[in-house]
Amino acid sequence: MEPRGSGRGGRRRLQQVSSDGRGGLWIPMPGSGGRLSFLVHYSAGRLTSAALPGGAGKINVESVSRIPGTTSLLGGGFTHASLNPGAGVVAVILQFGS
Repeated sequence: MEPRGSGRGGRRRLQQVSSDGRGGLWIPMPGSGGRLSFLVHYSAGRLTSAALPGGAGKINVESVSRIPGTTSLLGGGFTHASLNPGAGVVAVILQFGS
């Protein structure tokens, strides 16, 4: 069985995509296999990375969903020891936007 979030040959599988309410998309990229987690935003043909609280080495974002009627986003995941997703795991709900 492959670790969650990884694909064949070490490629990452897409977990989930959420609208940003303005024609763009939010895409969580959970860390696995020693890789860092990312939350990326796609808009107008460009990808940008959103800052994660505590840094990408201490948090894993698994899922995202836009709050209806807003441009804000909720994300679910977990925090963990620096660069060690198996230690000190605590579930989190994150809010992005205003």
